[in-house]
Amino acid sequence: ADITKTIGSGKSVGKRVVLKGTQSMKPTGTVKPTGTDKPKVTSIRLKPTSATFTPSKPMSSVEENKKQGLSTRAVVGIAVGGGLAILTVLGILVGVLVKASKPAPAVQPVVTLTPQQRQALADAEALKQLGLTIEQSYVNAKTAQDRVKKSVDRMIAKAQSGLLEEQMEWLQPKEEEAPTAMLVTIQKFFKALTQIDEAIKAIEALRVKLDDWQTNHEDVSVALADATAAVEVHQELPEIKALDRNIKLIDDAEASWAKIVKKARAEMIAVIEQRQEEERKSKAAEREREAAEQAKRDIEMEVASVSAIDVTVSGELDKFMPTAAMALFKTRNERLKSDEAKAAAAVIAERINAYLRLKQAFLTAAEEGMFKKIGITAADEATITVNDKPMLWSQFLANQSKLVFKLVDIMVVNDDGAKDFRASERADLAIGAYLFIERFVGSEAVKKSKTVREAMEKLRSLAESLPGSRALFERLVPSQSEDDEA
Repeated sequence: ADITKTIGSGKSVGKRVVLKGTQSMKPTGTVKPTGTDKPKVTSIRLKPTSATFTPSKPMSSVEENKKQGLSTRAVVGIAVGGGLAILTVLGILVGVLVKASKPAPAVQPVVTLTPQQRQALADAEALKQLGLTIEQSYVNAKTAQDRVKKSVDRMIAKAQSGLLEEQMEWLQPKEEEAPTAMLVTIQKFFKALTQIDEAIKAIEALRVKLDDWQTNHEDVSVALADATAAVEVHQELPEIKALDRNIKLIDDAEASWAKIVKKARAEMIAVIEQRQEEERKSKAAEREREAAEQAKRDIEMEVASVSAIDVTVSGELDKFMPTAAMALFKTRNERLKSDEAKAAAAVIAERINAYLRLKQAFLTAAEEGMFKKIGITAADEATITVNDKPMLWSQFLANQSKLVFKLVDIMVVNDDGAKDFRASERADLAIGAYLFIERFVGSEAVKKSKTVREAMEKLRSLAESLPGSRALFERLVPSQSEDDEA
């Protein structure tokens, strides 16, 4: 129902109707209905007929009757007519007597109202009609409230059945989060209900005032003026003016509520899917991070194991047994998986190969007699013959430090001794010879002997003479390379 229009109609009904030429005043007496009563009937007297028929002599014949001017038919008619007249009179008499037996109403005095009294009655009637209008507005508002509450209950039930369990929490976002479209709509519903409640309270307050005016106001015209003014103010209240709009809002919303719930469900599903996708990506990234960390740890462990390999093979290299060192290295290197560990192991392999090339060159040179002038006449993988006395390479290296340096000096450092080597072969041998002096002659001898220092400088120069050998030298002798850069 159009509540505000109903209240509006009350405004027009409640308008005071002023009669022409009158002034408002309160009634001076009790107003009673006017009228006149008919006089009480106590008796009815019938008036006799003006003439009667009396024959002067008996009617002996028709002729006699004719002589008197009457026929048989006329006589019969007179007799019948007389009977009917008697019955009629008796009926009238009975009716009058019955009516006369009922008591007549008391005669009321005729009261003439003054113009002021008539105006007061008109004001009172207008006030009464205004009260009825306000009462009807209250009934309409309560009916609307009940209808809207049921509508909202139906919508909430449909939302609860149509939405996802996760969406219940989603409908109440945290303070820093923006409300969802679904929540905004629900908030509008309850805001509309609140305004309807406020409208009902306002109408109820107006009803109470009107009851007070009707009961306690002595001057009806003043009460009517106050009530009319109150209704006019009441019509301007925001909650009253928004009443019809709020009702229409909820009616329209309920009509499309299924679509709203469906859309909200779809939005929530999208949010959940996005959240799940983000969680999936986050977990995948976490797994990748953990895998990378584990791989890093594995690599570090493998690189550490390469260091252990280096220590293991160094024992064989200290005895100048590069072939045995390479065999040991290969058994350990097969278990490596990471590129970093394999790269570290490759450096060890290159170092072993440098010693292999150098030893093979020593064996060939000894066989060709290049070292006879220093007393070395033969050499093989396990031993070296000095002054016709075979000994293990480890014994030779430990006890013949001067001869150890002479092997490198004669075969690699000296240009005449190295004349048969190609440049690349001599560069590679220079790397092995440099490592050989570092390991077996020692840093102290290098510091003390100018000859040894100069020899090492030449070996380094030879190793760096070609790009390939230079890169290998930098990998195998990083400390020397770093010192040079510094």
